[in-house]
Amino acid sequence: MILVLGAGVYHIPLVKTINQLGYKSTAVSYLSDDPALKFASKSHLISSTDVDKLKQLISENVFDGIITTASDWNTFSQAELNEHFNLKGVRKQQVQAVSQKDSFNKLLERLDLPEPKSQITVLNKQTFHKVKSQGKHIFKPLKGSGSSDVFTTEGEFPKHLDGKEFVVQRYLEGQELGGQAIIENGQVVFLALSKKELVNQIVPFAHVVGVPFPQEYYKAVETQLNKITKELEFETGTINFDIRVCEQTLYIIDLSFRLSGNGLIEAINLAYNVDLFKHHIFQVLDEQRTINFSKPKLAVSVVFGSKNKSHDLESLRFELEQVLNAARVELSELVWDEKK
Repeated sequence: MILVLGAGVYHIPLVKTINQLGYKSTAVSYLSDDPALKFASKSHLISSTDVDKLKQLISENVFDGIITTASDWNTFSQAELNEHFNLKGVRKQQVQAVSQKDSFNKLLERLDLPEPKSQITVLNKQTFHKVKSQGKHIFKPLKGSGSSDVFTTEGEFPKHLDGKEFVVQRYLEGQELGGQAIIENGQVVFLALSKKELVNQIVPFAHVVGVPFPQEYYKAVETQLNKITKELEFETGTINFDIRVCEQTLYIIDLSFRLSGNGLIEAINLAYNVDLFKHHIFQVLDEQRTINFSKPKLAVSVVFGSKNKSHDLESLRFELEQVLNAARVELSELVWDEKK
């Protein structure tokens, strides 16, 4: 049995792959209508960050491994549970070193890797305007997941975090790329980069995989990731990251020990004829595995959504399906998240 932390739309292909491989899965979420719950062998209404309840669940059942995707918050739970029950996978010290923003900046500095100038400050409007007067900066919560509560403009100011400590970084102008790496024996054995295309409100962004980036990009990212994995003794697992290319230098601006969400893994699988879900499941279970992939072809992952609550979701769905049906593309899978 495999415990899956979280059950959002990005967990669906992960749970489906577990099922296809012949394993049983138990998915947990505090939301009763999370879409991946219906695909799991069992499900429990437990928050994926409620470690005490998860410990009780694991104590009452037999789990061979714990896995997650899409959210850094789940990796904190995963690491603590792995250590407590001596399960294969990421450890607390490793997660804290990369998913706590100030710790990650210190790690980059210690390893002499490219790092944007950073400082910790208490978030408020006065601080924001003072920093803004010194040039463009980006504000990141000390502990968070991906782009949640990350902002650069006053209009994006997260009022619910007023008075909390934030990391402030010099904003790096340049191209932003995403990516996923597979680590075996402490070394990168697979690396894929994606071009992030901002679209509009209904399509926040798309991952484009298979773009012929310069080989120097891959070499630079691989070198940086290998230094990080060596320092943290991260021997086996998967790394999701974002980089920004600024003045011919590649900066890792975000990194986490998990599979990506936002459809990136599906796009990589299609582009490289590989199955990263399967490989990472075997890593978590410590099963025999090899990773074989082909020269990439172009694949695009588009995530549709809307922050506008006034949108008629049914008509929006109909319009999107019409567009997709008329498009001359191979559609891998269309999943609707019914969550309100």
